[in-house]
Amino acid sequence: WERSDKREWRPDLGPNGTWEPQQSPEQYGHGDDAMEVRGWHIDQPTAPLHSESDIAAKRDLKDEQEFKNEVLAEFYSPEDHLLSERHIDAVANAEMGFVTEPRSHDNWITVGIDWGGGTDRKAADTVIVVMEHEQFEDGVTNTIVDTVDFLPESLSKDEEFRRLEEHIISFDADRVVVDEGYASKRREDLQQGNHTMRPEGYDNVVGCRFGNVSDVDKVKWKDTDEKQLFTADKTHMAKSFVDFVKSQRLELPTGDISTGSHGQDDATGTRIYRQLTAPYEERKTTRSGRKKSTITTDSTQNDDAFDAFVYAWMGYHVDKIGPTNTLVRFESQTAPGY
Repeated sequence: WERSDKREWRPDLGPNGTWEPQQSPEQYGHGDDAMEVRGWHIDQPTAPLHSESDIAAKRDLKDEQEFKNEVLAEFYSPEDHLLSERHIDAVANAEMGFVTEPRSHDNWITVGIDWGGGTDRKAADTVIVVMEHEQFEDGVTNTIVDTVDFLPESLSKDEEFRRLEEHIISFDADRVVVDEGYASKRREDLQQGNHTMRPEGYDNVVGCRFGNVSDVDKVKWKDTDEKQLFTADKTHMAKSFVDFVKSQRLELPTGDISTGSHGQDDATGTRIYRQLTAPYEERKTTRSGRKKSTITTDSTQNDDAFDAFVYAWMGYHVDKIGPTNTLVRFESQTAPGY
């Protein structure tokens, strides 16, 4: 298996699916006698090495995705994933690349950051997303992603802080939305100018935490006068951002990044695709009989880039955060495959 081409079944490729090699196969022999090593991921119930009791035990020990992938050798994709690779492909522009300064100073520029943490292979990433919003005479707004910055795990907290400041300054951001989470001190330091490159601080920085609000189209400020920290409904904001993407109003430059969900794990394009398509909607019925919808992500995946995209998007489109007065609703694509 380790010397084979490690083929995986990809039902999303082509009209009938295909076995996709994951690496170049090694060879046995030489010349006309050489043979390439092929390998297929076969389900364990079919293989004679695994008993029914083994399969039953693994069903209890593994989550749904691991069980389908590793035991049943099935492609796993919950029906309620918010975005698919096709949605990302539809907004990708290979003719454009990321930039290090504004494309136009006439546009409203937003920065969103999701703070990371942890040390294992599923540790959260710290991700910074910069967006540029262009409004036309008819009121339609298009958004271009200026950059997506996955900060190296080797950076210290102070170095991450400095990296964010560099983006705020170089892009001359109009609004910066930071993940409140466990980082309220960082948000306060940015606002108050504690240990920052600008001693006066940044009055364009606001903190976001997700929770319950009475009007899901709007945010609830902790202090309506200072407006430094707000609470928003995550399900509504995430689904509104997704509708914006599906309406193809977002433009993602891919000219200078490797893209696709099956590339190298640490490639920027691969991480963008995987993390934007990771969240899905989970519907539950409460004890009172009410239907409740939440946005969640499988424990084996990261969605930090998705959150950073949402923060940057909110910086323009949500009431009292950006220049607009109300959150705009978007018609999503209804064509097959969306």
